[in-house]
Amino acid sequence: MPTRKAYTLIFSHHEGSHFRRIIIPRYLLFVAVVFTAIGLCTAAAGAVHYWKLSVKLVDYTTLARENQDMRFENQSYRTMARHVQEKVSVLEMISKKLTVTAGLESAKNLEDTLEHAAKPSPGFPPALSLAPNPEFRQLDEKMLTIEATLRKVNEAYNEQSLLTAYTPSIWPVLGPASRGFGSQVDPLTGEDGRHSGIDIRAPYGQRVQASAAGIVLFSGYRKDYGNLVIIDHRFGLSTWYGHLMRTAVRTGQRVRRHDVIGHVGSTGRSTGPHLHYEVRMNDAPVNPHKFLSSRPAKKHTIIGRKPEAAD
Repeated sequence: MPTRKAYTLIFSHHEGSHFRRIIIPRYLLFVAVVFTAIGLCTAAAGAVHYWKLSVKLVDYTTLARENQDMRFENQSYRTMARHVQEKVSVLEMISKKLTVTAGLESAKNLEDTLEHAAKPSPGFPPALSLAPNPEFRQLDEKMLTIEATLRKVNEAYNEQSLLTAYTPSIWPVLGPASRGFGSQVDPLTGEDGRHSGIDIRAPYGQRVQASAAGIVLFSGYRKDYGNLVIIDHRFGLSTWYGHLMRTAVRTGQRVRRHDVIGHVGSTGRSTGPHLHYEVRMNDAPVNPHKFLSSRPAKKHTIIGRKPEAAD
């Protein structure tokens, strides 16, 4: 029996008896199957390639967007660095002026001091070594310089403010100085003597103010001085307020400049109402006029009045 070299396809119409026959050679069917397989493989390879291209396109788009963001961020950094640099320059100029004004450094030696202050301490890494670029690193170094300088200025300012607050500088009462410091005639004996302070003529009851901040070392009665208040102002300075009608503070009390510490009187070794005012440095009397302004700074309230008598 001969081998078939073709396949026959028969089509029949369901309403009649007509038939249609198609003869397909065997080799043609084989060729169709081969081409179909090749087509499917090609389509599959194309799909895989398209998928890979899609993934690469997504990655490229992401990278492009990130790159754009980084360029924008770098531009922002550069703009911010420029603005910060301008502010740092202003602060640096101010710190230099403050340093010279405070008397900490001369203008000639200031640069060396600032440069030394900006260097990191041994054993410690640079405080801002993680700065993203040289511009920020330079700004960091300048900020360290300014911080060190302003800290030094602040310390000097605080010390100066403290010294100013505790330095006697105002007239304790309103009135003329009737007896000066040093060699003076004693109004009671008429003989020459040394006066350890100044006498300020004022009416009975006038308020006596502390001439600077401090702590009351003594508040009570002492021979010759009568009712006396002694205030310690630190730095070796103290002030004495004698012949008071009465005191208004107690020993150990902290007072500020302008606080009322007593009232004018004529107690102790006195010939009339006045205030004996002393300034002492390391317990040695010094001329109060070296600390006082040319005249009383403000008017004092009079709370009582008695007949005046000559000093």
